[in-house]
Amino acid sequence: MGYATAEVHAFRAELRDTFLAASLGVRKPPLTWDDVQRKWPGSGYHQWFSTTRGWSRPGYDIQEVDAFVKMAKLRLIAMRPTDNGRRD
Repeated sequence: MGYATAEVHAFRAELRDTFLAASLGVRKPPLTWDDVQRKWPGSGYHQWFSTTRGWSRPGYDIQEVDAFVKMAKLRLIAMRPTDNGRRD
């Protein structure tokens, strides 16, 4: 059992675009951690993606995806604008 690959791919693509935009100096990134929480609600990462239980394909390893999401969360939070308009 794992996470559905199409859902994980969509999430990764949005993160890629966000981090690329940030590296190019775009003021407002396409995706923020607040956006992530609205799109993928729930306190646990397991609720964000469908699992492949009962499917013929195994999907992405749950622990690996959860670790990836935790690292993305830290990076997205660090990209939040500060009170003086600069990013930390």
